[in-house]
Amino acid sequence: MRIILMAVLALPATAFAFGDMSQPGIGDGVSVTVSSLTITGLESGSVLFSTTPTTGAIGEDNANFFWDDTNNRLGIGTASPATLLHMSSGTLTIDGNTAASISAIGTVVAGNGSEAAPSYGFSDSPDTGIFRAAASQLGFVVAGAEKMRLVHTTGNLGIGTTIPAATLDVNGNAQFGSGATKSTFTATGQLIMQRTATQTIAAGNIITANACGGIKRIDAGGAVTTDTTNTFTAPAEANAGCCMDVINIDTVDTITLDANPNFNAAADVAMTPCDVIRVCSDGTDWFPIDALVANTCN
Repeated sequence: MRIILMAVLALPATAFAFGDMSQPGIGDGVSVTVSSLTITGLESGSVLFSTTPTTGAIGEDNANFFWDDTNNRLGIGTASPATLLHMSSGTLTIDGNTAASISAIGTVVAGNGSEAAPSYGFSDSPDTGIFRAAASQLGFVVAGAEKMRLVHTTGNLGIGTTIPAATLDVNGNAQFGSGATKSTFTATGQLIMQRTATQTIAAGNIITANACGGIKRIDAGGAVTTDTTNTFTAPAEANAGCCMDVINIDTVDTITLDANPNFNAAADVAMTPCDVIRVCSDGTDWFPIDALVANTCN
């Protein structure tokens, strides 16, 4: 038996229920079709839902669930949604393969993610982004491959390595500076320094040094078999604070930097092949700043 009501039913906004369809009479095997249903007393934007499933009662709660039909916006916890989906309180949980959530204060909690599928990615590059590599560790991924890792417990940042052993641990070449003045640390630990005003000086000649950031390359030229003395010209007053690197580019002989009024060193500085030393100016004299270090003659 099927009953079709073509008239409009006007019902109050308070909870109501159709009769128990399991009771005798109008019960099993009977279907009811309502062509139009009007419930009076509702506020605009009310969304009806079942409040008591056992009785079929329905109700509304605009303060917590509201539809703005004019602007096509849904409000959860607000009756004045400002966006297509507006949640004003509580936590929104997105539960897929790994649960994620957005708190009422805007905190976003994502799943751990992985190298192949980072938690934070991009619509056009889903395999590029950030994921939780381990406890208190962030992995940075490009095209599905981890390129950098930050370890909270040590504060170390690794580039090209997932186990950084220093504050900055680079597995590969690292360059500092810009253009032709870049210096390079190679993957094998070699330091290649590049500076402006590079100059090669024959052994025994005076080192003229009035350019900031220059490299003075001293070459014994193989013509001498004993130590050769090099002295400095006095720096210009305007060069106060300038520094330069002095390198013995000879592969056999030792070069001696003579301590004199222009080179204010406690004693002569002997430079074996490929040694390098940095000297700086106070506008009157040159002073050795760092101890001698080995260099590759580059």
